Amino acid sequence: MIVNKKEKDAAALFNCCSSLEEKTCQLYRKVAERIEHPDIRALLIGIAYDSFKHSKIVRELGRSILKPEEEVEKCEDGLGELCKAIINFSTEITETDEFEDEDLTLILKDLVDFEDVLSENYSRFLQRRTLQDITEKISELATVDEENLKVIIETIIEDKEKHRETLIAIVYLLAKTELKKKKDNTPVVKFQNPNGWNRALEA
Repeated sequence: MIVNKKEKDAAALFNCCSSLEEKTCQLYRKVAERIEHPDIRALLIGIAYDSFKHSKIVRELGRSILKPEEEVEKCEDGLGELCKAIINFSTEITETDEFEDEDLTLILKDLVDFEDVLSENYSRFLQRRTLQDITEKISELATVDEENLKVIIETIIEDKEKHRETLIAIVYLLAKTELKKKKDNTPVVKFQNPNGWNRALEA
């Protein structure tokens, strides 16, 4: 089977996104294991499982374009650098036993950026010519509908947007919690006997 450059690029992009999703899943799990808030931990585990699901979906689409034994070119520089960044980030997190809320807020903001980059790459599949090329190539091996392929990718992008919204909501929740802590720790002077104060001043 002859494979042209566009098809190789498409398969490589699917496979690179799959690897990124897998590493992002591992990253979310590592973060979740190191925070004390059970509700936030549950939300991050949910995102981790979504990322794992996305990894399997796009991996299968990539394999539909190129057989496993056929060579797929390395990830382009942008995705390759992102992959390295996620690996380095995961390593740093592994070296930390537990996060303070302030550290967690910074980590969540970085995760928002990761989700945005992945969403942008999936959006590239929705370009008309690219989607047609991918559909035609997969159709050589099995029956596939372009609209169905579009729905799959759009669903992943929608999940990414939900992840983004969830992460931002958690950041605001942490800020609210931190504000409440500061308020609760503010010293309060209780004047139980104000008349006694007046008598002490007069004396």
